[in-house]
Amino acid sequence: MHVLPSILAGRHAKDSAAAIGLGMAPTIAADLRWIDETLAASSTDELYIAGPHLTIADIQLAWSVQVVFKFKLGFKETAEFPHIERWLQQLSARPAYIAACADGFHDGLAWPPLKQ
Repeated sequence: MHVLPSILAGRHAKDSAAAIGLGMAPTIAADLRWIDETLAASSTDELYIAGPHLTIADIQLAWSVQVVFKFKLGFKETAEFPHIERWLQQLSARPAYIAACADGFHDGLAWPPLKQ
Protein backbone atom coordinates (compact mmCIF):
# COMPACT_ATOMS: atom_id res chain seq x y z
CA MET A 1 0.00 0.00 0.00
CA HIS A 2 1.73 3.12 -1.10
CA VAL A 3 -0.99 5.75 -0.77
CA LEU A 4 -2.72 5.09 2.54
CA PRO A 5 0.27 5.78 4.79
CA SER A 6 1.04 9.05 3.02
CA ILE A 7 -2.56 10.19 3.36
CA LEU A 8 -2.87 9.24 7.01
CA ALA A 9 0.61 9.96 8.33
CA GLY A 10 0.68 12.75 10.85
CA ARG A 11 -2.93 13.78 10.34
CA HIS A 12 -6.23 13.06 11.97
CA ALA A 13 -8.18 10.61 9.84
CA LYS A 14 -11.04 13.01 9.18
CA ASP A 15 -8.60 15.34 7.42
CA SER A 16 -7.77 12.50 5.05
CA ALA A 17 -11.13 12.89 3.34
CA ALA A 18 -9.59 15.91 1.60
CA ALA A 19 -7.32 13.48 -0.26
CA ILE A 20 -10.29 12.31 -2.28
CA GLY A 21 -10.60 15.81 -3.67
CA LEU A 22 -6.96 15.60 -4.70
CA GLY A 23 -7.65 12.71 -7.06
CA MET A 24 -6.43 9.96 -4.76
CA ALA A 25 -9.61 7.85 -4.97
CA PRO A 26 -8.44 5.65 -7.88
CA THR A 27 -5.13 4.90 -6.17
CA ILE A 28 -6.81 4.11 -2.86
CA ALA A 29 -9.23 1.77 -4.65
CA ALA A 30 -6.31 0.07 -6.41
CA ASP A 31 -4.52 -0.40 -3.09
CA LEU A 32 -7.66 -1.90 -1.57
CA ARG A 33 -8.04 -4.28 -4.53
CA TRP A 34 -4.42 -5.41 -4.03
CA ILE A 35 -5.04 -6.06 -0.32
CA ASP A 36 -8.27 -7.93 -1.09
CA GLU A 37 -6.51 -10.10 -3.70
CA THR A 38 -3.61 -10.79 -1.32
CA LEU A 39 -6.02 -11.89 1.40
CA ALA A 40 -7.94 -14.03 -1.10
CA ALA A 41 -4.74 -15.97 -1.76
CA SER A 42 -4.41 -16.93 1.93
CA SER A 43 -3.54 -20.59 2.42
CA THR A 44 -5.50 -20.88 5.68
CA ASP A 45 -9.13 -20.53 6.73
CA GLU A 46 -8.21 -17.33 8.52
CA LEU A 47 -6.96 -14.42 6.43
CA TYR A 48 -3.61 -12.77 7.08
CA ILE A 49 -1.67 -10.26 5.03
CA ALA A 50 1.85 -11.64 5.45
CA GLY A 51 1.69 -15.39 5.94
CA PRO A 52 -0.29 -18.14 7.62
CA HIS A 53 -0.72 -16.43 11.00
CA LEU A 54 -1.31 -13.06 12.63
CA THR A 55 1.68 -10.72 12.42
CA ILE A 56 2.40 -7.09 13.13
CA ALA A 57 1.75 -6.49 9.42
CA ASP A 58 -1.94 -7.28 9.99
CA ILE A 59 -2.20 -4.98 12.98
CA GLN A 60 -0.32 -2.12 11.31
CA LEU A 61 -2.15 -2.31 7.97
CA ALA A 62 -5.55 -2.81 9.59
CA TRP A 63 -5.56 0.68 11.09
CA SER A 64 -5.13 2.41 7.74
CA VAL A 65 -7.70 0.15 6.10
CA GLN A 66 -10.17 0.70 8.95
CA VAL A 67 -9.92 4.47 8.53
CA VAL A 68 -10.44 4.15 4.78
CA PHE A 69 -13.46 1.89 5.38
CA LYS A 70 -14.89 4.13 8.10
CA PHE A 71 -14.89 7.18 5.81
CA LYS A 72 -15.38 5.26 2.53
CA LEU A 73 -12.37 6.90 0.94
CA GLY A 74 -12.07 5.89 -2.70
CA PHE A 75 -15.00 3.48 -2.95
CA LYS A 76 -18.76 3.27 -2.34
CA GLU A 77 -19.41 0.03 -0.40
CA THR A 78 -17.17 -2.14 1.75
CA ALA A 79 -18.78 -5.18 0.07
CA GLU A 80 -16.55 -4.40 -2.92
CA PHE A 81 -13.75 -5.93 -0.84
CA PRO A 82 -15.17 -9.11 0.76
CA HIS A 83 -11.81 -10.51 1.85
CA ILE A 84 -10.88 -7.26 3.59
CA GLU A 85 -14.27 -7.24 5.33
CA ARG A 86 -13.71 -10.80 6.56
CA TRP A 87 -10.12 -10.02 7.61
CA LEU A 88 -11.20 -6.98 9.65
CA GLN A 89 -14.06 -8.96 11.22
CA GLN A 90 -11.59 -11.69 12.24
CA LEU A 91 -9.10 -9.19 13.61
CA SER A 92 -11.69 -7.24 15.58
CA ALA A 93 -12.69 -10.43 17.42
CA ARG A 94 -9.15 -11.45 18.44
CA PRO A 95 -8.20 -10.73 22.06
CA ALA A 96 -4.61 -9.87 21.03
CA TYR A 97 -5.83 -7.34 18.49
CA ILE A 98 -8.29 -5.81 20.95
CA ALA A 99 -5.48 -5.54 23.52
CA ALA A 100 -3.19 -3.89 20.96
CA CYS A 101 -5.86 -1.26 20.34
CA ALA A 102 -6.91 -0.81 23.98
CA ASP A 103 -4.83 2.31 24.55
CA GLY A 104 -7.19 4.46 22.47
CA PHE A 105 -5.14 3.98 19.31
CA HIS A 106 -8.26 3.70 17.18
CA ASP A 107 -9.99 6.73 18.67
CA GLY A 108 -13.37 5.22 17.78
CA LEU A 109 -12.37 4.73 14.15
CA ALA A 110 -12.35 0.95 14.07
CA TRP A 111 -14.42 -0.66 11.35
CA PRO A 112 -16.03 -2.89 12.34
CA PRO A 113 -16.25 -1.60 15.90
CA LEU A 114 -14.03 -3.57 18.26
CA LYS A 115 -15.74 -6.13 20.46
CA GLN A 116 -15.14 -5.25 24.11
